This record gives sequence, structure tokens and C-alpha cells, in this order.
Amino acid sequence: MARCLPDLEYSSPCYIITYFAEITLALAALERAAQFSFDCQQPDGHWVAEVSADVTFTSEYVMFKYAIGLNLESDRDTIRHWLLQDQKKDSSWGPAPELEGNVSTTTEVYLVLKILGVPSDHEAMIRAKDFLIRNGGVAKVRFFTRFFLATFGLFPWAAIPLVPAELILMSPSSPLNIYTLCSWARSTLIPVLLVHHHQPVYALPNGLSHDNDILDQLWVDPNNKNVPFAPPLSDLIWQQEWIKFGLTAIDKVIAQLGGLRQQPLRKVARKNCVEWLLEHQEGTGEWAGVFPPMHRSIWALLLEGFPLHHEVIRLGLVGTEGFAVENARGKRIVATVSPIFGPQGDWRIYSPNTQAGGWSFQYHNTWYPDVDDTAVVIMTLAAQDPGLITSEGIISSVEWILGMQNHDGGWAAFDTNNDKLWLHKIPFNDTDSLCDPSSVDITGRILECFGFLLSQRNGRLNERLEEIAIAASSRGIAYLIKEQEVSGAWWGRWGNNYIYGTSNVLRGMVHFARRDPKVRISAVHGGWGETSKSYDFPDLAGKGISTAAQTAWALEPLLPYNSASKRCIEDGIKCQYIKSERQGASEPVDVSLRIPDDLCRRDVVMMVSGSRGDIIPFLRIGTELEKSYGCRVRIASHESHQKAVEEHDFELYAIAGSPDEFAKIFTGKPDILRSFVRGDLNALSALFKRMLEDFLRSAIDRSGFSIDKKAVSHPPFIADIFNPKPPTLAHSSAAEALPIPLLLVSIQPTYHRRVGGTISHIGD
Repeated sequence: MARCLPDLEYSSPCYIITYFAEITLALAALERAAQFSFDCQQPDGHWVAEVSADVTFTSEYVMFKYAIGLNLESDRDTIRHWLLQDQKKDSSWGPAPELEGNVSTTTEVYLVLKILGVPSDHEAMIRAKDFLIRNGGVAKVRFFTRFFLATFGLFPWAAIPLVPAELILMSPSSPLNIYTLCSWARSTLIPVLLVHHHQPVYALPNGLSHDNDILDQLWVDPNNKNVPFAPPLSDLIWQQEWIKFGLTAIDKVIAQLGGLRQQPLRKVARKNCVEWLLEHQEGTGEWAGVFPPMHRSIWALLLEGFPLHHEVIRLGLVGTEGFAVENARGKRIVATVSPIFGPQGDWRIYSPNTQAGGWSFQYHNTWYPDVDDTAVVIMTLAAQDPGLITSEGIISSVEWILGMQNHDGGWAAFDTNNDKLWLHKIPFNDTDSLCDPSSVDITGRILECFGFLLSQRNGRLNERLEEIAIAASSRGIAYLIKEQEVSGAWWGRWGNNYIYGTSNVLRGMVHFARRDPKVRISAVHGGWGETSKSYDFPDLAGKGISTAAQTAWALEPLLPYNSASKRCIEDGIKCQYIKSERQGASEPVDVSLRIPDDLCRRDVVMMVSGSRGDIIPFLRIGTELEKSYGCRVRIASHESHQKAVEEHDFELYAIAGSPDEFAKIFTGKPDILRSFVRGDLNALSALFKRMLEDFLRSAIDRSGFSIDKKAVSHPPFIADIFNPKPPTLAHSSAAEALPIPLLLVSIQPTYHRRVGGTISHIGD
């Protein structure tokens, strides 16, 4: 706890009184937090909270219902109230409270308020109009805003980038197909393919028109609405944007061909799109568990001839209403709603052999389980009952996560190896969110989960799964080290932002990194906070108004690496229980964190069988590797060499057999018949088998095998390099399995051998 009188002796009466007073405050804060949690619990025992979204989803909800003729009267006032109270001081609407206003969002809200009956001379509408004109007007809106406006005749369809429905026919093995898109882009785009084919135009309060003028006051030049979305090809050549140039050129060619709407394959493509939508609808009506695909899918199916009373449409409309939240602040649409087990999914397209076993973060979503949330569920279950670690549910979930690891060593949210970032050059992309590549925050969470499971003693994964998890963790750590920024922090994709990313990484490192004073933070006072602007301005990393959530994100990973009495940690904790009493804010803070050097060291395993004379050269090599290159050296050899190895301060990994046993076998007078009768040959075979298995295991840290008592303070040993004596026999298999470099060493004198006209040098 923070010390109000830091210069007093810890044993003084004043300090003790202050200490216990702060303990009392902290316990009271904890009790209030626990009671708040219980008050939020659902009747069946689970918790769910609103996943806040900006006003875009609510606006699209209104436009969709109005377009297809559904009644908005019962919701008119409460939705209008929500939209008006969310307007910013700069007269706009935007993606987050502290971010700058957004032309696209403001345009959508303005149109929806007109639909809901708000007059143009309303103060909020006048302010919004001024903001839009100052910032370029409707001509500057994003792709999806253009798309929605076109369905009301507010933008010409000719100005909407083309998305041919034939994309659904592309094979998953082709460079561009629906499965190269991330899960949320895929489920959103497929219904758009159908709507774009039909190019509908719906009526507005002022009537039906293909050139509706209801928003003309928001255009800088309302006489020129056919504004190209993509930049001119000449600009792309000048900028050397060759991929974007090629894709934009293709878009223009397709436009000249009438969007391929009349070509022979279009009917097949539309049929496949419909079948995909029907297959991916949940039994309760949802698509993908998030709002954007919901209304778009219903809309597409209606255009394809499904009547409003059709069961698929009825369920879809019921599912859409499940995203609505209403209270004193008004009615709005949230992005998603809470968790259920997901046994199948599109992830199978590129990981067909991966064991199913993920959880999704929505109530109804069996197609897109979430890697991050699955790790959280595993840790939650295992923390309550370690015996569940051996259950089929957790084992299958761990196997699923392992199968979702990407080539670069990291993990993404929903897909595997979904990292074709060139897709962001597609003309209709304006959000750079078409892919689901590895992210450090999710990778950190997976390492935290694996570290938690590997550290348990009351419940353990099976040996095979532990070895695979350790090897996968090694690759994950290498990915995180590569992604660390110069400031020492990590960028967070799924939370705000560097505090969240860095928090997840450090929590993931706890099991794999011993406590190290090099993990440090700058001096801070109070709590932690970070503005969302840090996504656009990295120099704002770790800076912003302190919040309880971000302070908790910072404190949790710092505690394993630092003393709880460290001043910044004490201040952060004190800030938390003060915030519990009143929602105040402390000054901005700057966070800087570094990975321990241990995690950057190369792990070298030397496999040696034989006598003391065999091991001495490897001790010399190991000394040179450690002193000159900073490597961590492990020698896998017989236990009889323990003293020699420990004298050089190396780790010994004990293998089966001993020099004396082998010497007796190979120097004694052979008696094959008696040896066979006594079972000596079987015993020898079993001994060699155990020795080879031990050599293989020596490449991956396994508690219980190393006899080095100091090894428990080290991060897990994951071999980066093999340096074996050839007779060990196991080296090639282990190097191939990891895969890592293999350097063979012979202790025999150097000699030359001519191979294919070249001289190979073998030996010391």
C-alpha cells in the first residue's frame, strides 16, 4: 500500500497506523467491487456486459429497417435520444469519445435523424452540417457509408467500387478468395456481394429517387456526386503503389464490362453466396455473432427473393434485435453479445487437421471461436479446479490453440496465417481491417495460458502436449521479441493500446522469464491511462487520463517482476481504491517496459555420450559459447559427468546409461548365447532406447529430467542450436522436429576428405 509518510521507519507507530488504515481502505474497495460483480450476475450464474460501439451500428440498424419497411415508431424517440446525446463538442459523431469527429459517421447519423423526423433546423443538425462542410462533405465518406447512401439514391452506384459476386467461386488455394479475408470481413462482405449485384434504391421521407436531394446541403458540390472512390491511376504510378494500381485497374475494367452482372457465372455465384449465408446462420438466427453481417445478410436474402415471413428471415430479424440495448440513455445497437462453445468454423479451411475446441465470445456463434477467449476460459476453469486440466474439454482446447499458431510464431484472433496485408490495397478497403494477422496481445495471452498450465502441480497436461506447448511457446516468445518497439512497449490491437499490449506480453512472460531487475518502468504517480489517439500518434503511448481498467492492466503484469512495495505499484494500488470511492483522475503516466535479457539468449544443447575424455572438448566449446556469445549451454550426458559439468556452471541433463556400463559391454569377452539367455541384449536395447529418448527430451525443458537444482530459476530451455557428438544418433531427429540448426562436432583429429571435388574439414 502507498505510504503517506515514506520517511518514517517501517516499525514506527505512525507508519503501522497508516499501513493498517490503507489496508482497511483497500479491503473496503475490494468488498464494493465484489458486491458490484455479484449485482451484475445473470440469473443462471454467468456475467455479461455491454460491448460498446459507436453510433454507426445504430444508424445502419435504422437505415436497414426503414429500407425494408419495418415499423420504427416504437423506437423513434429512444433511438433519437441516444444519437443526439452522443454528439461531440465539435458537432460531429465519431468512433470513440476522445477521438476526432468522423465525416462518415456524422453523415450516417444525420441521415438517420432525418428518417426519425428531426428537422434540418434543429441545433444538432445545423452543427453537424457545419462540421461536414468544413471537412469536405459527403464526398469524403468511407466505402460502407457510400454503399448505404447508394441504396437510397444519395450516391450513384457508379461511384461505388465494384465487388463481383464471382469472388465466392475462387478456390481457397487461389491468392484471393473469401477465406483470405479475415472472419469478420468475410461474413460482412458475402452479403454485400449480393446487394451490390442488385443495386437497389429505396425511398426516403422525401420520396423515391435515384438522385435524391435530401442530403444535398451536406455536399460541397451537390452537382457532382459521381466522385471516384479510388485515387487516379496516374497518382498510384507516381506513388509506386503497384499492387493498388493493379487492383484499381481491374476494378475499372470490370466497371466497363457492366460489373459482370450479365456474365454466365453470375447466377452460379449468387447461388453459392445464398448457400453460404444459409449454412452460416446460427439456429437462433445470428451470423458470426457480430452486428455487421446481421442486417446485411437479411437484406441480401430479401433481394434474392426470400419473403419477410420466411423462417430464415424471421430468425434473422429476431437475432438482430438481440443486439439492441435500451436504458435511460436510449436505445442503441452493440457490436456483439457474450460466450458459447464453438465446435466448428471457417478456420478449418486452412487448418483442416486441427482439433476443434475453441470458445467464442458471443452467445450464438459456432463458426468463429476466439483464440484469446479460449485461453481465458481454460485458465478460469483450471484455476477453479486444476484437475480439469486433464479433461477432454481443456485438452481439445489446448490442441486447437496449438493448431492455430501462425507461421511467424504468433497467434491471431479467429484465423490462422490470415496475413495477406496486400488485401488492404483493394479499392473498396478503407479501414485496413481485411486481415487477421498475429498480434502481440493475443500471443501474450496464449503464453500466459500455456505458462499457467505448465506451472501447475495438481493437474498436468500429458507429456506429449506439454512438449508441444513448450516448443510453441518458444516460437511465440521469439515473435514477441521481434515485435517489441523501440520504446520498450508492445502495440495492442484488441485493447487500448500500448498499456494493454504490453500488459498481455508481460503476463505471458511470467512463467518463461525469471524475475529480473531489467524489467522496469518509469517513475509514475497514481494510476495508468492511455488515449486512443496513440494508435495514430505512437508518442502518446501510455499517456492519458488514468482509468481503473488501464491501471489494473498495468499493475497485474508488474507485480510478478517487482516488489509490491515499489513506489509506483503502491501508488497505482492506492489510486484504485480511491477511484472505488469517487471517479477521479490522476495525472498522465508514461510506461516503459523491457524484456529480460534471458529471453534473448541462444539455448545450445550439447549431446555427448562416452567417457570423461569425450566430454572435455564440449566443456571448452561451451565456455567459449557462453563467454563470447552469451549463450545458455546445456550438456546432455551421463550423470557421472555431473561434477565436471557443474564446475563449469553449465546445466546437466542426465541421460540413461553410464561410461562404465558401455565400457563393460564393448570390452568384455562376448558370449552371445549366455547374454541372450540372461536377457542382456534386451536390457542393452532398452538402455539405448532410454538414452535416445533422453537426448530428444534434452532439447525441450521438462521438469523432473534436469538434475540441476538451479535450473528452476531459468526460463524453460528450448534449444536454438544442436551441437552433438555424432554417435549420440538422436541429433538429426530432434533438429528436424524443432526445426533448428545442427552443428556436428567430432573429437577425433582433423582430417580431409574429398567429396565431389571439394575438401571437407572434419574434426576439431
